[in-house]
Amino acid sequence: MGRITKTEAIKLMSVEITQLKAELNEADRRAGAAERLLANLEIDMHKLRSWRDEQKRKAGYMDFISFDVVWKEILEKAQLYDKGLCAVRSIQHEVKTPSQVPSSASAILTPQWVLDTFGDGPGEPDLTP
Repeated sequence: MGRITKTEAIKLMSVEITQLKAELNEADRRAGAAERLLANLEIDMHKLRSWRDEQKRKAGYMDFISFDVVWKEILEKAQLYDKGLCAVRSIQHEVKTPSQVPSSASAILTPQWVLDTFGDGPGEPDLTP
């Protein structure tokens, strides 16, 4: 290997500096894009949390109640509602005329029975007919 001249060394360093500047510019561009993306995601997360908290309050839950708890209770109530609705439909399907409604079934078919059974208070679905 031979020795390089001072001029050749300066040219090599100039090429290397140009490459490093290009890499630095690309890294800076990517960092800026990542910061903008992060800022947008933080805004979206804030909007989502605000919407979720508003929905919890509308359903009668306090802000400090975990959404997992709210979701579990809502699913349980939805399942109860579905079971009650299926029971009512089953009774309605079997009954041809009002005179055929057994006394126990007629109590079930009233809107008040649905409200008494499935509720209509804070944190519960609005079942008012």
